[in-house]
Amino acid sequence: MNASWANVNSSFLHPNSSLLPSQLVNQSASIEFLPRHQTIIWAIITSLITTVGIFACIIVTAVILKVNQKSNSSSNLLIINYLMMHLIVCGINTPIVIYFVTERNVNHVTVPKICPPVQFLAFSVDQGIDWSNLALAITRIIALRFPTKYSIVTKRPVIWSIIAITWLACFPTNVPYFFAVGGYFTMVPGGRCGVRITSPHIVVILTAIGSYLPFGMSMASALLLLGTVLNIKWTNRLRVQVVNPVDDARRPTRTMDRRVRLAQTLLGATLFDALCTKTWTLIGATYPRIFQMYPMASVWSRTSVAVASSLAPIVICLLNHDYRKRLLHFTSSTVRPLTTMRRSVKSGDGTEA
Repeated sequence: MNASWANVNSSFLHPNSSLLPSQLVNQSASIEFLPRHQTIIWAIITSLITTVGIFACIIVTAVILKVNQKSNSSSNLLIINYLMMHLIVCGINTPIVIYFVTERNVNHVTVPKICPPVQFLAFSVDQGIDWSNLALAITRIIALRFPTKYSIVTKRPVIWSIIAITWLACFPTNVPYFFAVGGYFTMVPGGRCGVRITSPHIVVILTAIGSYLPFGMSMASALLLLGTVLNIKWTNRLRVQVVNPVDDARRPTRTMDRRVRLAQTLLGATLFDALCTKTWTLIGATYPRIFQMYPMASVWSRTSVAVASSLAPIVICLLNHDYRKRLLHFTSSTVRPLTTMRRSVKSGDGTEA
């Protein structure tokens, strides 16, 4: 084994996400502990963000289920699947990272050696979000460009098959690490889980297939969807309005408008997710030594992923009129009984007095 390979073998796949093989950051073994006070501040901020994300994912999922129950559409199941992945990031993956890092750097306690399943889930969900973005973009493109074929895509067996693919597609590129093919899951300096590289060529291939491919395809599909939406909007602006339109003639227009609004919603969520989660990836690729120079950048990179997952349901709800309307109805129906109960208790107290 030559010197260059020995140097690579001491490097780690940075655990922020498994997007770029250039994230093979040579983490120095001298970074034994992160600064205690900075770690505490990071843990508090990240915990608050994930708490917001958990509630946001649950509430928006309930809202979409109500809309889905009303419209009897299976397409919203893809959005729910997308939100469930973000819920796992906020409710499982990030809290585990917080626990590991604080135990290691604040309490100086050796954490359980459970990195293989923990990092397998983290990598799989991060990649699954990209596959889910791709599935959502493709179904929206079909809905806008091929509306007569859209009913085929929205059949329940097809939707469930797509959901299964978004999960199963993540496994083949992450399972090899369980068998030390290309690398293996282990604890990296600072208290987080990652992959220690043993064969960089294999890791590059696995990362390209598992992360480059779905992310690149989802971004290409998002751009195509953006062009489709802009084209429809421009066409609608130039369309000559018919006087006294017949109801049957207006129904396709209302349906298409609703599909365009949903496409805009998903575009906003996809671009925001890419901005939050891939920024650190690009920084790590451009300046690979930044995680050596600023060790806390490693854990703050995971916070950016938590921010994306926490705000994803909020962005989806805010950008869609139907979801906003249902959320307001859901909020008012929840608050009104509490207000009525409070008033009845007060009036009861007054009567007894």
